[in-house]
Amino acid sequence: DQKEFIREFTWLVFRKAAAEEQFCGLFAKLISEIKLEYPVIMEEVKNLHNTYLDIWKVNGSDKAIDRRCRLGHSQFLAELTSFGVLDSDSMKLTLQELKTSITDCLSDSEYIKTVEEYMDCLKKLCGSTVPKSIKFMFRELLLSDLESWISASRDAFPGFSNKSRFACMDLRDTLVKGN
Repeated sequence: DQKEFIREFTWLVFRKAAAEEQFCGLFAKLISEIKLEYPVIMEEVKNLHNTYLDIWKVNGSDKAIDRRCRLGHSQFLAELTSFGVLDSDSMKLTLQELKTSITDCLSDSEYIKTVEEYMDCLKKLCGSTVPKSIKFMFRELLLSDLESWISASRDAFPGFSNKSRFACMDLRDTLVKGN
């Protein structure tokens, strides 16, 4: 049936975009152009977005999600938002989940590489393709956390490397400038 085909198609596009981030813009544009003709796509994008929120969790998820595609997933979400496929509430939920995951990892040096990857994901989510209204929301939700992470001592956050600290500084500057 056509509805099931569209669901499978959307799932495939989501996976492909997350795995090949250089094509995220094209995949997001494809979804945005056919969403009016096939409204079930929007329902499926919402379902996939909610499922993929577990991609940030280090522990406690029983869903089979490929965490290797976190950067591509972040880029794809930013692109979907720029094309109006994802709304600000979805991006807010994503950002809050990612912030929680970062906070959960900061207290353990075992997660240094994970936090570095999360910082790269934050930079992708807040990238140049995201509309200014979403960037403003990100600034409101992130700036105080970024400041506290930047100013914290190494002993306070053993999972926070210098690479992560510099990524936070870059992200803070980007959000403050509004670029």
